[in-house]
Amino acid sequence: SPSFTPASCLGGQPGAGRDLIYAFELAEEGRLRAELRPDGWEGLLALYGGEGCDLGELRCAPNGVLAGELLAPGPYALVVDGADALEAGPFELLLSHEPLPPAPDNDRCAGSEDLTPATFPGLSRVEGDTTAATALYSSRCGQGEALASGAELVYRLQLDRPARLLAVLDTQAELLLRLTASPCGGAGLPLACAAADGRLER
Repeated sequence: SPSFTPASCLGGQPGAGRDLIYAFELAEEGRLRAELRPDGWEGLLALYGGEGCDLGELRCAPNGVLAGELLAPGPYALVVDGADALEAGPFELLLSHEPLPPAPDNDRCAGSEDLTPATFPGLSRVEGDTTAATALYSSRCGQGEALASGAELVYRLQLDRPARLLAVLDTQAELLLRLTASPCGGAGLPLACAAADGRLER
């Protein structure tokens, strides 16, 4: 029966077809991938958080694919729905869950990684991955820019004389660089920020 009408699907037009509900619970944080393969009819897939009758819509996929949703531990439900009242039929639902690896040490100020070159002037090059990092600090690049509050990694640079700094971020992800004076984190004095091209000069 048409019990659910995911409002965020189909440009605001909720699925009005008959639906089936699959409840599950995650024991650890990770990325959920789900793919609906309807056989000869148009279906959509919706993700809800909560359990029983207390469900809140988190995401809806009119193409039937949820690609890498980052979910915290807890109860969830997937709803297979028809795009309209006439759409119904057999289907295959594919699911996978990939737990996140442990957070890196420099996920927090206390574990910040040292970038100071052995000799100055010099060059430091590091590789990092924010996939398993947590969102602890917020950053804003420029007046009127949106506040970035995603996962971050922290690096420390100690200088013993005045110097010019050039930092270049090489990534395909939408990340930014933020330079602050001590103390580390949100209490630090903002000095420079780079978002669009990942190039920070100070």
